Amino acid sequence: MSVPHATGTRLDAVRLWFTTDETPRGVPPEVSLRRPTGAPFPSIEFGRTNDGSDTTLSIPDLGEQERSTLTLDFLLAGATSLTVDARLELAGAQRSRR
Repeated sequence: MSVPHATGTRLDAVRLWFTTDETPRGVPPEVSLRRPTGAPFPSIEFGRTNDGSDTTLSIPDLGEQERSTLTLDFLLAGATSLTVDARLELAGAQRSRR
């Protein structure tokens, strides 16, 4: 998954929900993430929704990565199709004053 954005903007936060119809109800898909490139990369949090049917990924603060294209490579186990819902927080970049 790649999230490019316009010059002069920043990607502040990312939240993804992964679901599939190929696992029994209440069993979330097994999703892994290859280690992202670019250092330092911010904290990534995996979790599950309250009903346990979706896997979630959250990057609440992209830090120094906010101004560049975000690329995430996922690995999927136990299913051949996956639905991804995304919430991206995008903002205009602030100009620095000299």
